[in-house]
Amino acid sequence: LATPANPTGTSSASAVMMGLAGTFTPATTGDIHLTICGNAVESGTSGVIGIQLSYGTSTAPTNGAAVTGTQVGAKLLYNPASQGGNAGCFSLTAIITGLSLSTAYWLDLAVSNNNGNTSSVSNLTISAFEIK
Repeated sequence: LATPANPTGTSSASAVMMGLAGTFTPATTGDIHLTICGNAVESGTSGVIGIQLSYGTSTAPTNGAAVTGTQVGAKLLYNPASQGGNAGCFSLTAIITGLSLSTAYWLDLAVSNNNGNTSSVSNLTISAFEIK
């Protein structure tokens, strides 16, 4: 379980990494249950925020880096206008299988914005555990 600091938002139409640097090392099965949840907000009220789980090995990406690693699960599309421009809560979960035992994996989010405003995620919690 990790609660990373709030990353800097993005105005990029192409997804970028949030630089959360969550980590997990499988020990017995190589299959994990991953959930990242938090708040999403956009600086305007007309755009759509895209958020997707990501993981990989080697050096964790920094905030604002181009998408890297493997994106998993459905991309969440959040429209703040549907909430009167307010922040919304999100929770993304995926089962990831076939990871290499004793290999450290980074855990992150890829985030995009479709209209040039700034999309931000905050108050994040990363939960990852191995399943048998």
